[in-house]
Amino acid sequence: MSIPEGSIFRVDKFSVPPGARDAFIAKIRETHALLDGADGCLQNLVLEQVSGPGEYNIVTIVEWRDAAAFEQAKLAAQMRH
Repeated sequence: MSIPEGSIFRVDKFSVPPGARDAFIAKIRETHALLDGADGCLQNLVLEQVSGPGEYNIVTIVEWRDAAAFEQAKLAAQMRH
């Protein structure tokens, strides 16, 4: 698979305690539902590590068409909060 020229990837890593996992995942689903509808959102992934060593157990990756789409989505998210 080739990466389209101009794509921007946003990667966030989280260390979530087991007792907070369900609430955290619910918030991520809300955010990702908004991102999925944003112009220029090409991929929107949530990855969870359930065993093995590592500081972070949840990672999100969003691929944007280009920097302009990423900046527009970032501004919309800031306005929402």
